[in-house]
Amino acid sequence: VGSGFERKGLTYLLQAFGCLNNKTSHLWVVGKGRTASYRRAAERFGVADRVKFWGPVAETAPFYQAATVLALPTLYDPCSNVVLEALACGTPVITTAANGAAEFIAPGENGAIVPQPDDIAGLTEALATFLTRGRDPEVRWAAAQAVAGLSWESTVAQTLEVLAEAARNS
Repeated sequence: VGSGFERKGLTYLLQAFGCLNNKTSHLWVVGKGRTASYRRAAERFGVADRVKFWGPVAETAPFYQAATVLALPTLYDPCSNVVLEALACGTPVITTAANGAAEFIAPGENGAIVPQPDDIAGLTEALATFLTRGRDPEVRWAAAQAVAGLSWESTVAQTLEVLAEAARNS
C-alpha cells in the first residue's frame, strides 16, 4: 500500500513472491505509481497471474483486513504509516530494518524484520511463515496490540513534552 514502489522494495517483493513454494497465494499492490516495469518483473518472476495492481484507493482498511500479511521490504522509511495501519487492523507485517516502524514488530509474534530489502531468501522465508500463520488469532491480536496505545492525542502530548523540555534546557 502506498506510492514510491521503487523505494518500497516492490521488485524484491515480487522476486521473493516468485520463490515461494505456495503457488496459490496472491499479491495485491495498492497505491499510486507507474506499474509497467513491475508488471514486467512479475512476468519475469513467473507470478503475473497472481499479482493484482489495484491503483490508488480511497479506503485501505478493507485491504489490510483482507490480507493475511502485509509485506513492505522498504529501502528506507522513517516510520511507515502503512505498517502502523496494517498492525492496527490486526494484520501481521514483514518489513526491513530500514523502516522506523519496525520497532512495533515483535519478530515471530506479529511479523518479521528482514535485515535488508534485497535479502530475497529472508523475505521469502518470512512470507512463507506468515502466509501460514497470518490468520492465527494470536498473531492478529499481537499485531493489533503492538499499536493499540498509539493515538494522535498521545503523540501531540509527547511532542509538547519534548518541546517543553527543550525550551527549559535552552
